[in-house]
Amino acid sequence: MTSVHPLAPVGLEPRDSTYNLFRNKLRPNIMCAVPEHSPVPTFITPQDWTFDQALRPADETPPGFCNRAAQTGVRFNSYYLFQTTVAVQSSSVA
Repeated sequence: MTSVHPLAPVGLEPRDSTYNLFRNKLRPNIMCAVPEHSPVPTFITPQDWTFDQALRPADETPPGFCNRAAQTGVRFNSYYLFQTTVAVQSSSVA
């Protein structure tokens, strides 16, 4: 018998940290999460990146953000790179 584990609803994954999110200007679906009280990595420059938002523990998780991966990335690199996974809806032409 295989056990089935229920998945947590998307966007409701608990976080214990606040992250500053930066969006890549050339590839807007690439984002970098930096813990609020950590220095911004040197590759985050105004020419290539823009501040997107502060992601607080109570905020809805952006599509593509994985809290567990963020914790691991921050532990080893001091930041977490991820790709947003928002599906773009096409408009129908009448």
